[in-house]
Amino acid sequence: MRGRRATTVALGIVLVAVGGAGPAAADEAPPPEFASPITIPGDLAYYSPEGFAGICPVPPGTPSYSTPFNGAFGYDWAFSADGAELAMDVRGGTEGTTRHLVVVDLEDCTWRDLGPTQRVVPPTEPGLGPDWVDLLHGIAWSPDGTELALGWEGDIVVVSAATGEHLRTITDNPDVEAYKPTWHPDGDVIAHTAAVSTGRAPSDTWRHIQVSPADGSGGAQTLVRDAADAQYSPDGERIAFRRVPPRNVHGTHQPAVYGHARAADGGDEVLLPEGLMASRQISWSPDGAYLAFDARVHTGGGVSESRTRCHLADLAGSIVWSSDPDLRACYLPAFRPRSTPVALPESGPVPDVAPLPPPRPINRNSTAVYLYRKLDPEAAASWENSGVQQLVWVSATELTVDDPVRWFLPEGLCGSGWGAHVGRLRGDDRTLAVFVDPTVDDPFPGEVTVREEEHREFDTMYDIPPCDDEEPAPGVEPEPITAVFVYERLDPDRAPSWGNSGMQRLVEIRDGHSWFRDLDPGALPDDVCGPGWAAQVDWLVGTERDQVPEVIDKKSGIGVLGWGTRVLQARHHSLGYLTDVPPCPDV
Repeated sequence: MRGRRATTVALGIVLVAVGGAGPAAADEAPPPEFASPITIPGDLAYYSPEGFAGICPVPPGTPSYSTPFNGAFGYDWAFSADGAELAMDVRGGTEGTTRHLVVVDLEDCTWRDLGPTQRVVPPTEPGLGPDWVDLLHGIAWSPDGTELALGWEGDIVVVSAATGEHLRTITDNPDVEAYKPTWHPDGDVIAHTAAVSTGRAPSDTWRHIQVSPADGSGGAQTLVRDAADAQYSPDGERIAFRRVPPRNVHGTHQPAVYGHARAADGGDEVLLPEGLMASRQISWSPDGAYLAFDARVHTGGGVSESRTRCHLADLAGSIVWSSDPDLRACYLPAFRPRSTPVALPESGPVPDVAPLPPPRPINRNSTAVYLYRKLDPEAAASWENSGVQQLVWVSATELTVDDPVRWFLPEGLCGSGWGAHVGRLRGDDRTLAVFVDPTVDDPFPGEVTVREEEHREFDTMYDIPPCDDEEPAPGVEPEPITAVFVYERLDPDRAPSWGNSGMQRLVEIRDGHSWFRDLDPGALPDDVCGPGWAAQVDWLVGTERDQVPEVIDKKSGIGVLGWGTRVLQARHHSLGYLTDVPPCPDV
């Protein structure tokens, strides 16, 4: 089993508005006067260094750590579906020096201890104190309030909400770390973050949202790729998350952004502005109309707010309320379900969310590697013998050129007949194109100067796994075909490419491999008109016509074909290169 080093923060839980906190809290904390016209369907609670207030208040002079409400909190807590109880990871009101999982009855502010959530690790050297390993990473209630799903030592488990007794294991894959569960309101499935952090190459590292049966029958299906910290909406129709793109081929991370998608299949994805600087879990209002999160918002020019604040946004990402900046900090806001609708306190200044600035240009010596399948597997690797090339590594050092385990190898890489195009460059290597077509492109397209280049036989550099060696029955092997997909360019001013492709739709399939230019305009979808459209032409092998996906969405991974395995070669063109694009009708 897996565990992580402890992270403990001395925080408290604050209720932004009273109303539904129970008699004990209501007697000691009279409702404040609200000046804001914004009304929300329930209380909004959050962590704050200001201490625990508003719900189950602690009398002055109470010794620290004597209750769960004035102790040291982890980053995991969750309301039950009916809002009657609160499960939290805390050191306070419990035995020992480690955090415990406690469940608070919000009617009378009593609590029950379900056991420790940390393991003490003996010191590794003389003179050092003990260390702690966190066991708990995520809490979710069952819809009926009788069970808790926990991220526990790298797996998802279900325990009794009354006693903490282990009831069943949901995930048990030693190669995948599972954490941050969220229970679907119907009770049938539990979604969670699934992460792989070790593999043969950086491209083997990922974090996805997966869904597993809640009855423990096993199995996990990926719902949203490159995402973490999921939360189902109250009606179960949507699922919110943090988009966490993996480290890219340039060795950098794209910024994480908040988003939400259709819970059934991960489609209809909506991403909030990246300037919200997503860092932690996002949550829903009880009516599903708002999203609550904490963030240090980017306000422009590379400048962000100096303090983490809680924010409330509509589903498009427009902020409608922000916590008072006089608070030292505000973390992990969440609504208490089924509490009385209340008006929020007067909003602090609502920040103007600005896009993150582009990275500053760089000018350096670097080495880049493109991988390709040779047109003639028996001939030497060369530009003339190269299929479509994919960028798999950029580095300021040349040492990694001889160590392909560090490269971002394409998914499904197998078999023999591969070449590597190595270039030693000067300039901004982040501008290099990810895909290069030797029939139409120059080597190493980007704002760089090529100082030196060479082609290597990749088969001798890396232990490539064999492809499926099962011999097909005579006459069963699918014939080669060419498929054409139409898409709207994300940036109409940039050239067509996989990186500039929106969702793709299949418009035509032809037998054999060819680069034709006579696409039938009648095959275009009705909404395709005017400028800004492009097409991807794929040479496919080992694929029947009915196996070609109708839709390809690179964001969600839906329908993506294996490059170098099923896609032998590919080209991107402006749609007008292949056919006459009809003008858009006047509105």
